[in-house]
Amino acid sequence: MGRNRARTGEIADALATTGRPVSRYVADFADLEQVRRLAVDLAADVEKIDVLLSNTGGAFADTSPTVDGNELNYQVNALSPFLLIREVTATLAGGRIVATSSYSHRGAVLHHQDVGSQLDRVTELGPHQRYARVKLVSLLLHREHQRRHPDVEIVDVHPGLVASDFGRYLGRTGTILKRVVKCPRWHVNSEHVFRNRYSQP
Repeated sequence: MGRNRARTGEIADALATTGRPVSRYVADFADLEQVRRLAVDLAADVEKIDVLLSNTGGAFADTSPTVDGNELNYQVNALSPFLLIREVTATLAGGRIVATSSYSHRGAVLHHQDVGSQLDRVTELGPHQRYARVKLVSLLLHREHQRRHPDVEIVDVHPGLVASDFGRYLGRTGTILKRVVKCPRWHVNSEHVFRNRYSQP
């Protein structure tokens, strides 16, 4: 699954060289309707999902609303990934969700009596602060989903620093932090049972 059709195709072609069947799906998480269509396609093609690696997100400088009227960081990092999880929950029974999180959520604060307005005011924050806040929201959504669906394990993973363009909106800090580290493969094959867990390297 990916947002860019060409890049998703390149990755799918590379994986296909292993001799295993590979399917490709494209959806822009800035559009909730595309996420819903993705869930429908997955349900039609896949009878059982053993592991869902949720690795969607970014720290965006743009705070303009999406086509759905939500702030971009909030929708891409929290709403859309959770919508996909919710829509494919039936195929995840007995499976595991490994969600890429961020240690930065520890620096965010949400007052439970005023969550909605705090998310509406994220434009007042800098890119990193916005990202931290929506990642905290994502964690809370996962915890509630785990409570309602105990047959699906969810573990949130902070991958550390990854050599990508993820931090391009963080200015000089993002440039300095860009370095090569291992990919976030923790807990995908682990035999341990994870429920409401958070992990970091």
